[in-house]
Amino acid sequence: EAIAHILNNFANRLHNLGHREDALAAVEGSVKLYRQLATSQPNVFMPELAMSLNNLANCLCDLGRYEDALEMAEEAIRIRRQLAATDPDSFLPHLASSLNNLANTLSNLGRRDDALVTAEEACKLYQQLATTCPDTYLSDVAMSLNNLAGRLSDIGRPAEALSTAIEAIHIRRQLAVAHPDAFLPDLAMSLNNL
Repeated sequence: EAIAHILNNFANRLHNLGHREDALAAVEGSVKLYRQLATSQPNVFMPELAMSLNNLANCLCDLGRYEDALEMAEEAIRIRRQLAATDPDSFLPHLASSLNNLANTLSNLGRRDDALVTAEEACKLYQQLATTCPDTYLSDVAMSLNNLAGRLSDIGRPAEALSTAIEAIHIRRQLAVAHPDAFLPDLAMSLNNL
């Protein structure tokens, strides 16, 4: 268990440093170990397996291996849907994050309609979470709206993309006023996308 956790964290650090191939190897090791652990203790290790699968999908995406990334992302989502069905408070945020990543992967594969449906689901989940914990999830709502605007633009719905992008900017402006160091970069990105 400790080795799987260490490999996953090491993969994240390597990824942040731009060592994508090394990050991929480390996270693949983490997934392999968590698969073994989840076989004998699914209640304990399925969340960690889903986390590692999601990280593996992100690494594969960064390397342009979108088909492989799609497979890993879909497996992570299947697990996270099951977990969220029994414990939504703990696992809905993780499901929303995985859905957001999947939408980007689908977009990279040219599956624009599927990407839009997935982005819409991620956005709805984040909006639901933000109704009870706005301080925690409002930035995620803005991020998912920003991504949704991109997916709407991809399929030729510019008016909806524009209104969604403006909604994301509105939220990010509020966040940047309260915490400029944390949120000005996100606001700038949204303005650029607009």
